[in-house]
Amino acid sequence: MTKSTLPRHSHENGNLSLYISNIFNNHLRLVLLLIFLLGLGLRLWGITYGFPHIWNIDEPALVRSAYSLRFNLNPGHFDWPHFYYYFNGLFYMIFYYARAVITKLGLKDFVELVAPIVYKDPTVFYLISRVINAIVGAFTVVVMFKTAKTVFPKSMAIIAALLIAILPYHVGESHKALLEPALVLTMLLVYLYSIKIIKNPTLKNYILAGVFIGLSTSIKYNGFLSAICIIVASIVAFRLNQKKVSIKFLIKALFISATVSVAIFFVTTPYALLDYKEFFRNDISSGAFWQFENIGKLPINLYLSSLWFNLVTKMPLAVTYPIWITGMVGLIVATIKKEYKLLPLSSFLIFYIVYTSSLERQPTHYFLPIFPLIIIFATYFLYFLKKYKSLFITLLSLVVFVALYGSIKTSYLYSQVDSRNLATDWISTNITGGTVFFDGEYKPLILNKNILLKSPLVPITTKKIFNTNPDYFIWTKYESSPEQEKYYSEIIGKIQLQEFYSKDKNLGPDIYIYKIIK
Repeated sequence: MTKSTLPRHSHENGNLSLYISNIFNNHLRLVLLLIFLLGLGLRLWGITYGFPHIWNIDEPALVRSAYSLRFNLNPGHFDWPHFYYYFNGLFYMIFYYARAVITKLGLKDFVELVAPIVYKDPTVFYLISRVINAIVGAFTVVVMFKTAKTVFPKSMAIIAALLIAILPYHVGESHKALLEPALVLTMLLVYLYSIKIIKNPTLKNYILAGVFIGLSTSIKYNGFLSAICIIVASIVAFRLNQKKVSIKFLIKALFISATVSVAIFFVTTPYALLDYKEFFRNDISSGAFWQFENIGKLPINLYLSSLWFNLVTKMPLAVTYPIWITGMVGLIVATIKKEYKLLPLSSFLIFYIVYTSSLERQPTHYFLPIFPLIIIFATYFLYFLKKYKSLFITLLSLVVFVALYGSIKTSYLYSQVDSRNLATDWISTNITGGTVFFDGEYKPLILNKNILLKSPLVPITTKKIFNTNPDYFIWTKYESSPEQEKYYSEIIGKIQLQEFYSKDKNLGPDIYIYKIIK
């Protein structure tokens, strides 16, 4: 394996690099703090979106499971592991007793006046988990800096920290009570220790890597895949330090690391052992092995198109095209130049994309754990270009501007009223009775008992609609096809549009509310 061609940290060439280095080295903590606060501010802006309604289908799973720990420490299901349930549940307990003290002191009326959400269950618990995730998401900035600093000078590590702070998709997911922000943080720590193992293959680094692999797996099962980084790092460490690192030591270190990761998993998801029968079930969705066996694989003809779509559309849209292209070019350059420090990261990045693209279900958030790697390789390419002053400044400005604009837009949309909230409010005010048909992903919230709500089990046809004599028809969509447009145009002459809420101006789907003309 050839020696790394990464420039040495102590030899930054060019006035621009020296100028940037002086600024960051003299005010490093302040700059990092400002980036952290920027990331936190973007993630807290719009944190109450959708309230009092919860539109994300995964948020209730976390919040209800964490809240139920008050009554039983066994969540009773293993579709997700349990560490983050306990982590959130701890803060729920602190809040619960703090609120009880406030009530005991006779301050309830004052607190309700100042912050009414404090006494609104269960909404307040969703808010607590969202704030936790906003802080976890922002703290990823610090871990990204520490990770990048093991490869690049501090001036470039700050750029990597800034990019994760303003990464639009990461900002958006940190607004929700989900597992992904914590998973990204713990897996990023695994990446950090894989690099440290190459530089200094000590037992301590292997043990800490095992700790964070175990925590990652205890947040979401796919966290265990990060162990690949440690295996590759061990191979690289051996190739580079054959005189100092023996195979016997590496086998011992890997065994200890694996043992620690398994122990951490069972300590933080204890009922995987205590309720092992449920954990190992594969015949029902509450069992962990049911999740593994029913993940689904695409046939080869669909897999190739899936991989292509993820490479040219899904992931670029999530991380922004400038970061994606810069990161991919950085990955190619690092591979050509045989950058050994980055080999565990490049190997895992390629593996993860290839593997995840083969799954039947692969929403964008499945790819979130590798977005920090894309940023690291984007930073690498920027570092590679730093001797070309104009090109460096131009590309850096483009990457930062597009990401910052995207994250501001994302947080702004979260601060706006969701289209489903708007539709629900309009329905509650304007529909006082009759029959309402709906078609699409949004199920209207009907509070009036005089309204009959019907969801067709088969595709709606003009005949079916009018045979049931409905009064309103509500259609929702995230995406539309020419066939759908033509299909609904057949009844457009017999229905009158009352309200339309656009997904371009608000989070949520497009919502059309029609009144039937009788």
